[in-house]
Amino acid sequence: MGIGYRGNQVDGLVFCLSILIIILTFMISRSKWHYLRQFSVLFALAGGWLLFALLGLAKPVRIPEQIIEFPKLFPFGMPVFDSGLLVTSFFITILLIVNMLASIRIVESSVKAFGELRERKRARPAGFVAAFGHLLSGLIGAIAPVPISGAAGFIQTTKIPSRKPFFIGSLLIVLISLFPLLMSFFSALPSPVGLAVNFVVFSSMIGIAMSEFDQYEKEEIPRIRFVLGIAVLAGVGAMFVPQGGLKGMHPVLISLLSNGLVLGTLIAIVVDQVLLRKKKKSDNLVST
Repeated sequence: MGIGYRGNQVDGLVFCLSILIIILTFMISRSKWHYLRQFSVLFALAGGWLLFALLGLAKPVRIPEQIIEFPKLFPFGMPVFDSGLLVTSFFITILLIVNMLASIRIVESSVKAFGELRERKRARPAGFVAAFGHLLSGLIGAIAPVPISGAAGFIQTTKIPSRKPFFIGSLLIVLISLFPLLMSFFSALPSPVGLAVNFVVFSSMIGIAMSEFDQYEKEEIPRIRFVLGIAVLAGVGAMFVPQGGLKGMHPVLISLLSNGLVLGTLIAIVVDQVLLRKKKKSDNLVST
């Protein structure tokens, strides 16, 4: 709705343009022309950016002083041990592992829709790659790459199940990050344009999530719905807690209750395991 882009109130012009970009992105992604459909995300981003620029809503590109800049080791200073971060790191690690496993499963289901996919164990090598990426990012002070389920939405939107675009895109990001001018240019992309295009991508994810229910047995669906309901309500509810409402609490509780994604994921894991153990005990009693 344009809140936070040019002011703290609803911006009617930005809101209308965002709706227009969403509609155009849906139309392009469902075009009968294969070329337009595959590059619908890029066309939508470029077209939306151009539309914002023509109406004077795009922010200017800042010209940096340096032409090229290589990453530095520990740019924020030497690491400092903090025992309070151990608990937070533990929960974040659990969240990253769960997110990685969920992303692998969802992407596999998306790729299978375009043809056969060779069955193989992907969790262990993915974990090693993720760990290496996080360690390297910590050394150079960069944001660590994490697998997201949005990749499945990207595959569904562009109809490209190949891994080559992801490899090429990752390589381009590494090369572009060496040039501050290019980074400044791409960072000037209006946030409403990116959010509008992501709306289309993530809408495909909702359909993928709903289709996951078809893979469960009928007797498991009530348990899955129960776990999902509790996790979603708890996670969304935590997002509405004011920042000052957790003041004075233990740092561990603050890190949990202030992050709806972490809280919802942990609750889903705990509730699901409790229900599975309860079902296992009842099955053992029946069998005996």
